[in-house]
Amino acid sequence: RAPRALAGSLVLAVSQSGRSPDLLELAEAARYGGALLVAIVNDETSPLANAADLVIPLCAGEETAVAATKSYLLSCLAFLQLAAAWTGNRALRDAVAAAPDVLEAALTSPWDLTPLASTRSLYVVARGVGLGAAHEMALKLKETCRLHAEAFSTAEVLHGPVALVGDGFPVIAIAQPDETEGQAREVFDQLASFGATLVEPPPLAGVPAVLAPLVHVLRFYLGLPALAALRGLDADRPAHLSKVTRTR
Repeated sequence: RAPRALAGSLVLAVSQSGRSPDLLELAEAARYGGALLVAIVNDETSPLANAADLVIPLCAGEETAVAATKSYLLSCLAFLQLAAAWTGNRALRDAVAAAPDVLEAALTSPWDLTPLASTRSLYVVARGVGLGAAHEMALKLKETCRLHAEAFSTAEVLHGPVALVGDGFPVIAIAQPDETEGQAREVFDQLASFGATLVEPPPLAGVPAVLAPLVHVLRFYLGLPALAALRGLDADRPAHLSKVTRTR
């Protein structure tokens, strides 16, 4: 157990199922240490929800996909709502209010990922708040398409990973529409000069910058089934995975 040194601390535990043993043990240790435990979960009857002081329900409905999609997007939105409420930032509050309409509009423009059908390995490169989206995309490509993908920040990809880039090497390039965009595009140009084939998401129109990663991920999800099918796979049945991962 953790020492009782967390009094006055906030611990946020995020889980779709709320049943992974490693997360439950950490949550229990945090409470033992005196922290306020807040569970962000989709299953409000889960052990994690029962152990928490406060519960923020994701309300995603049943998550039938093994590679969770709805609960990922709603977890991101929950954090955005928390930040907006905590800081009182008007721009964040406006973005939260706009999120339902923005995401619904994104459903009409899926990302065509089929050009990646014959790919064996690729990078997903982004920066700032877009980096989380890059990691999610790389994970989903591994899970649903058995495609080796690694996510990097534009601040780190030139520090070693660039050595793998050569003619035709695919790079999913995500430019966040904020102060990081200029630096990101400079890196994309460098990668292209080394032979990389840049794969960029569909353009954004009128999307608040903090919602851009969610829009990109949603459109990306919509393109995954077709890519998986071209690779002879079913995106709903990833190899070796189960709905609840029981690690300790």
